[in-house]
Amino acid sequence: MAVQDQCTSDMQKTLESLGADDYLRARLGRWTPLGQVALVNLTRTLALGINKFKEVAEWVDEVALRDGVDAAGLLSTPEVLDILGDVKQSVPLKQKELRQYFFKLRFPQWARLRDQLDTIVSQARLPSDVSVQLPDNFERNEIRVQFVARSTQDFKERLQKLQNLDVERMFQCLSSPS
Repeated sequence: MAVQDQCTSDMQKTLESLGADDYLRARLGRWTPLGQVALVNLTRTLALGINKFKEVAEWVDEVALRDGVDAAGLLSTPEVLDILGDVKQSVPLKQKELRQYFFKLRFPQWARLRDQLDTIVSQARLPSDVSVQLPDNFERNEIRVQFVARSTQDFKERLQKLQNLDVERMFQCLSSPS
């Protein structure tokens, strides 16, 4: 049976419109029709492009295989339904929350590391206009810090506040994540 025959017609249309490769088509062809429908609905609701679609589909597929569960169940958890149903959130924020949720399911050790780093940042009690950015999926060993200063004094105050940030501990976490 061809891979296309194993996908629902909505999934076939979605894969075609996104320009998905044969590998992704084969992976999703193994899913139940309910799982495929759930992914298509999620894709439409969040207007996922090919990269985010592929990332979510692969993470869901890997968790389903690892945990022996159906993708439909993973795509309809209360957490996912809450994200999708939140009328106060914009689509980009929903996409981000959904990626974070599936990231935690797929990579629990990285999720613990992210929580650890977030704790270090919050303990520094930085002003709200100081932004500390960590790599999304820990693909780089870097920390970005951003702030706006409108005067020399403002700049010096921001630098002084950054002294509270335990960057040594942060880089230790980033360099030995296990």
